[in-house]
Amino acid sequence: MSIFLVHGFRWARNEVRVHVVLQEVDDAAPNNLMSGDSEEAMNDNFRELYPKIMDKLPGLRFIEPLNPNNEKFKYPSEPFVFVADVVVQSEDYIDVVEAMNRGVRAHQWDAMADLRDQIAKEEKITWYVVHNGDRQLAKQERIKKEKSGDTSTLEDSDAVDVCSQSFIDSTALR
Repeated sequence: MSIFLVHGFRWARNEVRVHVVLQEVDDAAPNNLMSGDSEEAMNDNFRELYPKIMDKLPGLRFIEPLNPNNEKFKYPSEPFVFVADVVVQSEDYIDVVEAMNRGVRAHQWDAMADLRDQIAKEEKITWYVVHNGDRQLAKQERIKKEKSGDTSTLEDSDAVDVCSQSFIDSTALR
């Protein structure tokens, strides 16, 4: 199981499916964009469609929430995907303030806003904590991280906007 701190925006799953079909992104699985082939195919497609934007977003990732205990949404059909330019991943914990204080460069923020305007205009760009309870994915991510030399750090809910108070469930306060 993995926890991801991501900087980016949500992209509705239905819109992902439409994009994949209309753009004929044959190697992308719209219900599983975190898989290596799907993520690579989507990034290739975005580089083709938005080359100036993607030059500023070389590490763009697609992060999917997954709570295997959630009966409402069964993997791989969560209602949205996170399109992220900064991703910090862990199986344990993360110092959120430290990670967020590293910041996002202005040109990167602008590029994310431009990309968001192309594919998910109504969504806000912010920091999210995203849980993915797929044990196989956690193993793949750990191997990928070890191979890349990534030393960053960051387990069963979906996503929380860490930049606003709106993530508090008001029904829990009653």
